[in-house]
Amino acid sequence: MSASFRRLASAALGLGLAILLFVNSALAQSVPAPGFVRKVPIERSAGLNDQPVQISDTELRSAFTGIQTMALVWNSGGAVFNDKELGELVPSVVTALGKASPREDVIFAVFGKHGMLGDFSTATATTGRVFVQDGQLNIIFGLVHATYEDVINHTTTALTPGTRSSRVEGGRPVCSASVEMVSNRTDWLRVKVSQLASLGKQTKPEDDQKSREPAKTAAPAVQTSQTTDGRYQDIQSRLRVLDRLKADGLITEDEYRDRRRAILQSL
Repeated sequence: MSASFRRLASAALGLGLAILLFVNSALAQSVPAPGFVRKVPIERSAGLNDQPVQISDTELRSAFTGIQTMALVWNSGGAVFNDKELGELVPSVVTALGKASPREDVIFAVFGKHGMLGDFSTATATTGRVFVQDGQLNIIFGLVHATYEDVINHTTTALTPGTRSSRVEGGRPVCSASVEMVSNRTDWLRVKVSQLASLGKQTKPEDDQKSREPAKTAAPAVQTSQTTDGRYQDIQSRLRVLDRLKADGLITEDEYRDRRRAILQSL
């Protein structure tokens, strides 16, 4: 291959990449961001909520920060909400929960970019339903990192929040080491309101300072216990999701065995 041909091929490759980035950026910018947080009537046949309720921004942000998309055979997972989304979402949800009646849920839609191209990635939508019932904060996801607008076919995806009755079709599974999964629902997480205070303390600046101070003698045992509990819940959630994917016929027997072996080997 001559040097001139290599230079020509390199230039063509660079031009193609530039065009790809430009087009992708244009598509990303064309997506509107009609994010919202609003109160809606409670779902039919649902019990009354424990609302209004006072939850701090720090507590809710900590609970939301720990939620991840489930790591499956075909993806590595990642945070459901980035910092920008948390900044838009958390204060509004806290305010809505503080004003909602027992017969109201809080639903939301938020837009962010989570692709490998960073800011050049197409914006995606995440939706959900939040309410407090029986002393527990419930978060039911609908869409998770879903493509909102099809610019080729000029269609948009309905911003459907999660529902108590069933998982929204096509929604990605989620998990959290600090928030409990409801039954085998991979879209529904729940945490006791009384536990939110301890979750919130994890993100306070004074606690960050304390974590840099020399540890006391008893500290390693406590830290080991907390780490073990969180790891157990994470492994448990991933195995439950894997079992459900197999039961629903979404993965093969070989994929099930390989992924289960990989999860258990991470212990």
